[in-house]
Amino acid sequence: MRNSWISILLLFFATQLLLGQSKDEKKLNIAFYFQKQKLEKGKYYRSIQGDTLSFDKVKCYFSEITWLQDDGDTIAQQKYPQLVDWEAPPSLAIPDALIKNGSGFLQFTVGVPYAYNVNGVFEGDLDPVKGMYWAWQSGFIFVKIEGKSPNCTTYKNQFLFHLGGFSAETNALTRVNLPVTFNSSQLSIDLFYLFDNIKVRKTNAVMSPSAEAVQLANYFKTGIAIQ
Repeated sequence: MRNSWISILLLFFATQLLLGQSKDEKKLNIAFYFQKQKLEKGKYYRSIQGDTLSFDKVKCYFSEITWLQDDGDTIAQQKYPQLVDWEAPPSLAIPDALIKNGSGFLQFTVGVPYAYNVNGVFEGDLDPVKGMYWAWQSGFIFVKIEGKSPNCTTYKNQFLFHLGGFSAETNALTRVNLPVTFNSSQLSIDLFYLFDNIKVRKTNAVMSPSAEAVQLANYFKTGIAIQ
């Protein structure tokens, strides 16, 4: 009988310990959309510009992910870049330890900060095998969007946006600051806000650092929100 009570008490305390570890953390999933419709392969979407679009690849980097309390105190941070890949479900979440229950602010940079571009860091999500490094040009691709549109007169009707650049007037890094409440459960990335501002029959390939890449990176940023 005594052993049974000890077992029950141990189970109780173990359960409380697990609850205590998780009650201050929450999962924040990442999902891609087009005009509030879940992004799906093989599905066509229509932009406000009249373009018909389908998507093959969507990737981006989140760096310097920081959780701030309402009073401005930093209580969690992950500096190393995280690759968010539409085709890789394990990448579609902000790490649990970074998101705290209650209200606060989630801040991060879309892209790869200067130091990682120039110091030859190629580990983890920065491994060139991920397809986000310009072999012919120093630096990482911050946002990669590839797809097709019958409105494009390009080879196989493709559009290719490889956005990056980290110096002077071609700095395509953008900073995001999002309010998070107790009920927040998802970070959404809506590509509609980028394609709302371009016509793919005219703008269908940006493949190197440029003023145009900076502009498109800022359009991409406007589609990021907390739900």
